[in-house]
Amino acid sequence: MKDLLSQNNEVLILYSRSKKNNSGQHIKRTSTSILDSFFRTHFNKSDVRIIKDQRGKPQLNVPGIHLSISHSGEVTICALSRMEIGVDVELERPVSDKCFDLINKLYARYFKVNNLEDWVKFESALKLKNLRLDSVAKKEKIAHNVFENIEFQEIKLFDNYKSFVCAEHKIETIRYQYIEQ
Repeated sequence: MKDLLSQNNEVLILYSRSKKNNSGQHIKRTSTSILDSFFRTHFNKSDVRIIKDQRGKPQLNVPGIHLSISHSGEVTICALSRMEIGVDVELERPVSDKCFDLINKLYARYFKVNNLEDWVKFESALKLKNLRLDSVAKKEKIAHNVFENIEFQEIKLFDNYKSFVCAEHKIETIRYQYIEQ
């Protein structure tokens, strides 16, 4: 397990894309099955589990390894790092300007959202800071500059998906591992 992340500022992106069964329905790969497959294959470990902290943020039962999870459409992503991180993925689709107007009425004090890319960055930053949309909208003891000094890196996995990983420190390396279904 020591070799999982060789650098402190490294991020490992585990990802999967669902496939269709004989009935044409998508069979989604869950974050639990992605992590289980990865750790069994690479470390012969089956005791790695996702647990949740008091606010509901997913974590691994592996000390020193931070986890962030996202899914949209057919894609599931699990990001692992030695530093706190946030990840988000969204299926690219048209979004009305009215939607962004509403989002900005609630959240512009913290993070201006003009397009889907901004929304994905905002969602990843929320995960990094272990915040929920409702608590930010209610301005519950949150500093107005909570999202300053965050580094965002785009992660290109598939056409028609927008995804970002973020951290409060420079991300030096991003490694990718596709997990077959």
